[in-house]
Amino acid sequence: MEFFCERDCACAPQRLHQVLRIDNLPAWCEPVERVLEAAGEQGRIWTLWGEFAVRREPLRYGVRFTLPECPNALQWTVTAENEKEVPLLRVHATINRATHDAEFIETLERMARETCRSAAALLASVP
Repeated sequence: MEFFCERDCACAPQRLHQVLRIDNLPAWCEPVERVLEAAGEQGRIWTLWGEFAVRREPLRYGVRFTLPECPNALQWTVTAENEKEVPLLRVHATINRATHDAEFIETLERMARETCRSAAALLASVP
């Protein structure tokens, strides 16, 4: 399943690399309640679904976060799309299932929406 959210936001991909990190995930990624460990591009986090290892991967146009131990193989990317008339910040989250229970789907929809909103706000507030 896939979940998307977009917001108007002019931001260079390099800025996403600098600002969106594992150590500050709770500030901009809604389901992450706290960081248990952060060591560069990997760590451990506590989420509303429990504890998971997390990995971060810089991409050409943003960053990808994966939860390799998650039974649903949750991953999300935050990317900047500046080639369009209106620059966008996009959150794209996926799991490895075609269907799931309605409550879980609702948490993932909220995750995409709130992560996009919070990431845009953080990017705007950090000099």
